[in-house]
Amino acid sequence: MGEKIEKLLTKYKADNYLYIAVYLCELLATISRSVCEKLGSYDADTQIVEVTHHLKKAVWYIKQNYSKKITVEDLCACCNMSQSQLTRYFKSEFSTTPNRYITEFKINRAKEIFLNAPELSIKTVSSDLGFDDQHYFSRIFTKLSGET
Repeated sequence: MGEKIEKLLTKYKADNYLYIAVYLCELLATISRSVCEKLGSYDADTQIVEVTHHLKKAVWYIKQNYSKKITVEDLCACCNMSQSQLTRYFKSEFSTTPNRYITEFKINRAKEIFLNAPELSIKTVSSDLGFDDQHYFSRIFTKLSGET
């Protein structure tokens, strides 16, 4: 079975690989929930699977929409959970808040862009990453990367 999945994944790009991984996680969570309900033991282990599933959905959403302005409300809607729940899950799994995670993801993406296309202006890159203000983007980039 593992070989079939590997062959399938090699046919797709990295973005599709992530989508397939999220889909497989959803499938496993659904199967796990069904089995646990039938066994009468829908407990904390199942809740952990769901937390991981929701976080994977949130991270997938960020990776697919990093060029837009992403709010915590967007992530909550994507994961079908409250802001306090999502924040708690992010802090327990990533030791950071959802907003900080989004910002760090975008800054890491900016580093890749600057390395691969140094001719692009800061204004273009900041706009492409969903930042409304290039000066704010520059401050955040410098703060998080330590580079100007």
